[in-house]
Amino acid sequence: MDNLGKIIKKVINKDFNNQITKLKENWNKIVDSDVAMNTEPTILRKKRLNVKCSSSVWIQEMMLRKEGLITKINDYFEDEVVKEIYFKQ
Repeated sequence: MDNLGKIIKKVINKDFNNQITKLKENWNKIVDSDVAMNTEPTILRKKRLNVKCSSSVWIQEMMLRKEGLITKINDYFEDEVVKEIYFKQ
């Protein structure tokens, strides 16, 4: 049973790694060009996405766009991949 748990954990972690990789590679297709130039997805864990922003102004802007961004990301993946987004500089 212990080995099965390790295998399941590896599969889950691999899936999350694939999602953040796919998100990073396609970020400019998911978001507007101005957003893509000033933000970068960094970590996706437990449906929580961290996004690095170029300035505090962009953090504020992204807070206003947050719900729409979650919808765009989930629509892109055709699954609920993101429930929450944290913006940092």
